[in-house]
Amino acid sequence: IRRLAGNPLLSSLLALIKRQGVNLPDRRVKLYELYMDTLLRSWNRNRNLDGTPIGVVEEDAAVYALLAKLALHLRETNPQQGLIAEDAMQHYLRQHYQADNYARADADRMASAFLKSVHEHSNLLIERGYQQYGFIHLTFEEYLAGFALAKEDVASLQAKIPTYLQQAK
Repeated sequence: IRRLAGNPLLSSLLALIKRQGVNLPDRRVKLYELYMDTLLRSWNRNRNLDGTPIGVVEEDAAVYALLAKLALHLRETNPQQGLIAEDAMQHYLRQHYQADNYARADADRMASAFLKSVHEHSNLLIERGYQQYGFIHLTFEEYLAGFALAKEDVASLQAKIPTYLQQAK
């Protein structure tokens, strides 16, 4: 935790979690689970003055899974910089929603709403240049990508591992 506390963002999240009376875990992965739960809870429960939800309202688990898949996609397509162009992200999100049997127009609308919401209200994805997005901190991208890998089936993992091993050389 001392190493994580040296980063202002992570230190602020640690303070927020501790202020809520939560005991900090010993394992880093559990701490990132707390970070994500805190960020998603504040995002999904963020309210306007009139009490209506802001942005896309999806279940935390669905948002978590989508962000994890997106993080893995970034690791696979741009591991050095962790960036994705806005139009490429829009395309990726559209494909995600179409895979859930949404028509293209609905998938486009949902992708745009998700992108706007995650950018404006969660601060998990930020614009790092003109229409170039990345996670607020590399460790969130890495954690989420690992989460996505853990959810994949064995055949998918066996197909990916040789590629990762070659890249590590």
